Amino acid sequence: MTETLAPQRTIPAARPPRFRIPYYVARILTAPVAPFFPAPVLASRLTYPTCEWDEAVTRAHFRRHFHREIDLENPVTFSEKTSWLKLHDRRLIQRIMADKVTAHDFVRDRGHGDILLKRYGVWDTPEEVPLEELPETFAL
Repeated sequence: MTETLAPQRTIPAARPPRFRIPYYVARILTAPVAPFFPAPVLASRLTYPTCEWDEAVTRAHFRRHFHREIDLENPVTFSEKTSWLKLHDRRLIQRIMADKVTAHDFVRDRGHGDILLKRYGVWDTPEEVPLEELPETFAL
């Protein structure tokens, strides 16, 4: 007689504790530093006191948008995996590719400028854009 083994159940890792703090209490507690940090960031830090800043903000952002807690120990959905990468993948190339201008320069410096679209300029405010000098059709 052959022996059948029952499938092993994995026990999920413990999630950081979450405190439910009313919004007005968070505003009162964060009033001394509110000019320096946005209120949602401070409220998320108070909600997840055992986490680092970036993880607390990520957890609060995920809960606010998906109405459930994020599982960073065993990410399954695409949103959980991208959040995990945002917290744990700190390679320089990630920062370079997050900025369009820097990524454009990076590709051009590697000798692949022929595959890039023409760049007419880089401006900080809409008022700086010289609309008269741009072609009739362009992407901004």
